[in-house]
Amino acid sequence: MSFALQATYPGVCFSKNALSPKTKFEITSSSVSIRDPTDGYSYTFPGGSAKYSITITDSGTKKRPYKNITIKRLMPVCPISKLPIIEPAMALEIGRSVYEKSPDRGCKFERGFAFDCYQVILQQYHQKYLKPAFYYKIGVDRQSTCDVYLVVPIVDGCQMQPALIDALYSRIGNMDVIKIIARYYNQLCEKDLNCNFHMADTPIKSDTLYHKSALVDLFIQGHLKLGITNDDFIGVGYNYDILILEPDAYNHISPFGTVSVLTHMFQSCQEMMEFREFLIAKYLV
Repeated sequence: MSFALQATYPGVCFSKNALSPKTKFEITSSSVSIRDPTDGYSYTFPGGSAKYSITITDSGTKKRPYKNITIKRLMPVCPISKLPIIEPAMALEIGRSVYEKSPDRGCKFERGFAFDCYQVILQQYHQKYLKPAFYYKIGVDRQSTCDVYLVVPIVDGCQMQPALIDALYSRIGNMDVIKIIARYYNQLCEKDLNCNFHMADTPIKSDTLYHKSALVDLFIQGHLKLGITNDDFIGVGYNYDILILEPDAYNHISPFGTVSVLTHMFQSCQEMMEFREFLIAKYLV
């Protein structure tokens, strides 16, 4: 007979061998009770079928049969990829360095704020209310001293979205009429203080763990954007929030006439896009 408690994940949390064939097992969602009447052995494991995989096997010979029980922790499953993931709480058990390097490490999005279509700030803006924008820190590029993020795309709530334009066109069939509708729609939205930048429709939730492969797939499908933030990007003394790496962001001019911070970080849009490809190859392949 043996008892094993291992600090591995998803390893064996409890095992007991050579129990008699008469052993009784009571399994609930919150506990597992074991009672072997032949030698008086009794034990209750503080966890049941809700969070653990419980396997009972027959072994031995016809003359000397016995039972074994093994209890393993169930790994949570990514709701998108359906792959098992390792929870952050298990980092202490498997070791922080092992956890950080594991491809099955759970990814959890944080809540930032949509400043515009190309920038997510990490603190609420003091002059006006900004709507939530989810982001996940996927890595740190030490060569350029920037942090690398995946961000849920942001749309301008004051502009009629392409999906709505397509829906109208499928019903009306006249783009000139739709342009008039869109212009009127945009004018009304500009007067609505509650209509501003917000996240596009997304399956991402801020309180859920995801497998990295799911995030890679969402990025490829265009449901996530790549962004960076830093304290001193390649020797340039800027300290900004998450900036999306895409041509429209690089060429963006604010309503106040200021150019994008990205133009100070990169000598050209092409240089920025080459750096973006470098980050994709490093963190998303």
